[in-house]
Amino acid sequence: MYISKAQLSHQIYYMKIVLCLLAAFTIVLTTAAQPRDRDRDRKNLTLSVVGNKDLRLTVDGRDQLLANTVVTGNTSAGNIERIGNGQHTMQITRTNPNTNRLEQINTVFIMRKGFDLDITVTGNGSLELVESRGSGNNNDALPMATTTFNNLLRSVRMQRSMGQRVTFETSAFNNADYSFSVAQVDQLLQLIDGEQSKLQLAKLSYRSVTDPENFYLLYPAFNEGSRTELYNYVYTYEDRGGRDRDGGNGGYGGYGNTAMSDTEFQGLLQTIKQQWPPSTQMNSITDAFNNTSKFYTSSQASQLIQLINSESSRLRLAKLSYRGIVDRNNFYIVSNLLSFQSSKDDLAAYVSGYKDNTGGNNDNNNYRAMSETEYNGLYELIRSQWPPSTQLTTASNAFNDPNKYFTAAQASKIIRLFNFEGDKLQLAKYSYRGIVDRNNMNQVIDVLSFQASKDELNNFIRNYKDDNNNNYNNDNNYGKTPVSDSKFYEIKQDIQGRIFPGEKMSALQVVFNDTRYNFTSQQAKQLIELVSLEANRLTLAKLSYRSITDRNNFRLVYDLLYNASSKTELDNYISGYRD
Repeated sequence: MYISKAQLSHQIYYMKIVLCLLAAFTIVLTTAAQPRDRDRDRKNLTLSVVGNKDLRLTVDGRDQLLANTVVTGNTSAGNIERIGNGQHTMQITRTNPNTNRLEQINTVFIMRKGFDLDITVTGNGSLELVESRGSGNNNDALPMATTTFNNLLRSVRMQRSMGQRVTFETSAFNNADYSFSVAQVDQLLQLIDGEQSKLQLAKLSYRSVTDPENFYLLYPAFNEGSRTELYNYVYTYEDRGGRDRDGGNGGYGGYGNTAMSDTEFQGLLQTIKQQWPPSTQMNSITDAFNNTSKFYTSSQASQLIQLINSESSRLRLAKLSYRGIVDRNNFYIVSNLLSFQSSKDDLAAYVSGYKDNTGGNNDNNNYRAMSETEYNGLYELIRSQWPPSTQLTTASNAFNDPNKYFTAAQASKIIRLFNFEGDKLQLAKYSYRGIVDRNNMNQVIDVLSFQASKDELNNFIRNYKDDNNNNYNNDNNYGKTPVSDSKFYEIKQDIQGRIFPGEKMSALQVVFNDTRYNFTSQQAKQLIELVSLEANRLTLAKLSYRSITDRNNFRLVYDLLYNASSKTELDNYISGYRD
């Protein structure tokens, strides 16, 4: 068929138009398929505030509004948009739901590439900051095909020297077109002998792994020092986020009670330093020490505790920290933060009687609190339920379940989800059955807002009977407060100033018979050891028992007696004692 030049020219013209349209369409599709840099780098910052009355929010000094806000009771939750990478300051103004007073809470947070951040302001003003993986974790990439990887593996094996193998694998891990599964990385690292060479290759590989949540599988191949260095590298890696926090396997702590890395600890320390008022700092440090997935060196714990000035608060935090201390032989660093000898003695007595996951009164010593995974599931279930009556039913059923046991910290965190004082008191009573560390029951008592509620709970505890009708608290003087440090030292110095032993003995008898005074076992011990005769010490030990506020620690007083007959006589006295 004959085609004229004019027709050919027209066809070529239309073909050009079609090709241009196809090219433009392809560009549009490609652009649509790839997120814009602004969208890819945008972080999801979620804020949840318990107590939404008079709520106001500023970030970096500018007022912010919560987007997509969901209001549940007195809790507001929503997103804060247009927050870039790096460190930011935040100020939250609200009316405290417990005190009904206007307060300001300040904190510092860091947005890291590849991570989302959830910030929760609890009813008592403490802050919970939880990171989770965002979109920057390379999960859309596929690992190298098996055939290609096997060829690579074969090529590495064929290298004549270890140096050549290292060079070959370095090139592979630096190749931006290559992606590996953690299992593939592990096979490559097994071909390398030197610890340092293997460590550097592991660091290089992290850029390209497609399943970073499994990177922890590589840690056992290294010694302790290299393992820590690799863990810190992963945590601070900017392009890929950091360690996986899901479950117990993603973190280095899954391989033993290892203190948090310096990077993570400095982040925690700086966050709490920026908080205000001091009560918010106290609550945040308390929550940090109560988090059973976190561990600290004695030095790290001391840096947190010395942010607080009150002696009694420092003592309380020191006791809380002991659970998570990984170098307890250095715990004297924490003890040295206490100014009064009575506080140091109290802490020493606590440490001496400490039992992991148990402690407390004898009826629960054989039980263990539920695992952190099980507890977190229960806590999230209760927190997500609506209306509050459903939450109350679930929490009540959990505390009444004879197969479930809790630490005081776990129970108090659940009870804090509720605002009505009557509900909190009811749950506190229910929880007591399953508390494994009843010596920490004050953590539950502190959740209650009114003294009348605290008194009622103390009476409940004092008269509590277990399923076998045993009462472990009727002789426990539970709820009574020992004399203050200043008063105790006044009493002690007065007695020490008396010259004759008989005079000291008479003064001590007067003190222990004075119903205005109550003492800890450690305080009583310090007073009784001011006299040396065994008979006098036995007499004073009997007299002191009336005033002891922690009778589960009364063994400290027993230690002052040398003769078995004296200890037996004291045993008989206590067995027949009635308040």
